[in-house]
Amino acid sequence: MGYLIKRYLIIVIIFSGRCFSQDIEENEVSLLIEKCGGVYFPNKKIISDSWGSSLSFFDIKEGEKIADIGSKSMTFIGVLSVFSEKATFYCEDIDSSCTTQEQADKVIKYYSKIKEAPISNIIIPVIGNEKTTTLPSNFFDKVIIDNSLHEFSDKETMLKDIFRILKKGGKLYDRESLGRKNGEIHIGCNNKLFDENTLINLVSTNGFQYVNSIDSRIPTGAYLSKIFLFKKE
Repeated sequence: MGYLIKRYLIIVIIFSGRCFSQDIEENEVSLLIEKCGGVYFPNKKIISDSWGSSLSFFDIKEGEKIADIGSKSMTFIGVLSVFSEKATFYCEDIDSSCTTQEQADKVIKYYSKIKEAPISNIIIPVIGNEKTTTLPSNFFDKVIIDNSLHEFSDKETMLKDIFRILKKGGKLYDRESLGRKNGEIHIGCNNKLFDENTLINLVSTNGFQYVNSIDSRIPTGAYLSKIFLFKKE
């Protein structure tokens, strides 16, 4: 999701009313995003003010095992880790140059500064491919797809694999940019976007029960962004 980095940073600057806080220098952020991109907020208040209700929708609990599919830089999990404790995140992506323990350590170090306390969540990078997450079956309490489903080359195969790795009763959270109509081209990644009904139908026909959704306050550069919650029965 590297194409969103500049847009995210611009929005962060607008919310903060200045470039970066005294604690987190701009050059530090530039070095962090140079290789793998990602979103690095300058302080906790800006995250709460801009993303707060969206982040709470994920309802992260201590002890949960959560897979983040399409994680790459793992900074979204860093943000979630500012507001959660003692969960284990398996961060999966096909990009072996960025989804590494070194990158995970950078994210943990950075967002521990933002949290002003050590991050207690465990972040484990995992390399998958376009057909499978390579993650264990019936293992996860939750799976998160963070604005990536419309980019998957084989959406149905990946949804079936996500169904496989979730426990019975497990939850799938999908945050997606949406088009005004199905098939609208996203100006950032040039992939086709879903409309809301098409997305719900696609996920539902691959074994999941739709629960509910909320408007996402997390910007994506699209007409609309929502977080959808599905359940594995």
